[in-house]
Amino acid sequence: MSQGTSALPAGWSAILDAMQARLDQAITRANARISELPEGETVSSGATHRQEIEHWSERLGRLSSYLESAEKLVKSVDESLDHEIARLRDVQSACESHRQTLATQTGRAIG
Repeated sequence: MSQGTSALPAGWSAILDAMQARLDQAITRANARISELPEGETVSSGATHRQEIEHWSERLGRLSSYLESAEKLVKSVDESLDHEIARLRDVQSACESHRQTLATQTGRAIG
């Protein structure tokens, strides 16, 4: 391949040059912002962000633990309520049976 021929399709050189120019501008702007920061703030800013992330991570861990505890508590309450509902249905059934027995016996005594 000679230097005069390009391996890229037509128009790609211009696209790549434009991309390179935009990347150069972005790097220049980022370097300008970094140079405007007070000395040592870049390191402390990063450390501050890491501390904040660690703080929120710990808080999320605690919240997850609370959520698990709450889910266990809700499950326990649901099981207790289910048990009590079954017990109340048994009592209701027994009361209905007693009511029918009393109605039958009272009917015999009168009739």
